Amino acid sequence: MDIRNWSLDKIMQLPDSCFGRRWPIVMRIQGHAIQPVFTLTPAALPERCVVWELYASVSKVSATVGQFGLRLGDVVPTTEAEFGELELLLGQFRGTTLADASWALSFYQAIQLQNIRVPVLSAGRRIVLGLEATQFASEDIEVIVVISSIPTEVLDCLLSANLRSR
Repeated sequence: MDIRNWSLDKIMQLPDSCFGRRWPIVMRIQGHAIQPVFTLTPAALPERCVVWELYASVSKVSATVGQFGLRLGDVVPTTEAEFGELELLLGQFRGTTLADASWALSFYQAIQLQNIRVPVLSAGRRIVLGLEATQFASEDIEVIVVISSIPTEVLDCLLSANLRSR
């Protein structure tokens, strides 16, 4: 069944198996990051996609205060203000600076968000990783975002009668 004309809310009610293959997007920042540092994924996201999981870990840290944020953009920002103007990847975190729209990380700490199933309307933009490590002398951060595309077709047998009637 063709579901291209379905609303995103209705598509998100489909079973997980309808979303197809998932793939990881890996971003790393290595070295000194006393001032905010930014990096951009090499490839653009699909126009519409789903974020399923987020993993982040820090190693080689000589202090324990810092935060990172994920946003959507086309170029690497040069300042925290430019980064703050970009749309948040996961919209449930609001704010304009890394400090108020980010996750805190400590020495050898890891963050794992699994099965979060967040739809993203990326408009072909890329993920921008921003790191502000106010007390780090040197660090390595790795962030992995697991995504899939939004389905355009599903087998009729996978749809419940309730979903078909909406």
